[in-house]
Amino acid sequence: ARGYLTARYGMPNGILPERGSHDDLQALVAALPGVGLLGGPAVAEANGFPAAEQSARGDVPVHRVEGLIWDARPRHPGPAPDKAAVATKPPLPANGGNPLLPDDRDPHGDAVYTRGVALFRHLAERHAVGEALGIGYADFVAMAYGVEDFAAVAGRPFAQSDIGRTIELADQITHAAGGPVELSLGESSLNAGMDSFIWPKQPPHRLKAKALTEHQRKHGYTAEEWEAVFPEPNRKLILPAQPGLTQ
Repeated sequence: ARGYLTARYGMPNGILPERGSHDDLQALVAALPGVGLLGGPAVAEANGFPAAEQSARGDVPVHRVEGLIWDARPRHPGPAPDKAAVATKPPLPANGGNPLLPDDRDPHGDAVYTRGVALFRHLAERHAVGEALGIGYADFVAMAYGVEDFAAVAGRPFAQSDIGRTIELADQITHAAGGPVELSLGESSLNAGMDSFIWPKQPPHRLKAKALTEHQRKHGYTAEEWEAVFPEPNRKLILPAQPGLTQ
């Protein structure tokens, strides 16, 4: 909707907040008839009938009914963008918020969580049969959004500043899946969240101390316990588009 409105009405860049909420979009659409009435690049169109008093009927007293509902159309319509352009998400803002989290009012947002939960369960199921599989940070985001790579979500390559945003998305997927799952290997076990499976791409895919400290805070296991359940010789990363394959 953002891409369509911007193109059709010739709106300047930045008129809509990057990754803004549904409220921002509604506010802009509601303002379009006013733009037309003030002589801007829109045509205001009235729908319905003027407000009027409704006579009393039965137990319903005399009352005033709603009047015109104003719509708008572009005065000089720009070309409609293709579907791929409309679906493309804007670049991540430099600061503030977490644009990797789907808006809970976006009808397509549920699909991100559905794919994320399916990935989480897949990795847990593979661990149960002896495979220590994980996924890279950028690849996890791409797989959750069902796109080829992180740039298709963010409009740019993955950056160090995206690590925290990625883990926040992983935490929400853990919650959507019903919470952490128990993993065991030999005499070692732990409760793993989606973040337990997100590893650096460089072998041996060892989590950094800061990440492991956060894991202990959230899930209760130590660095030694994580290493025991995901032993270094067994660790492999899955490919973003093919969860059954490793690299």
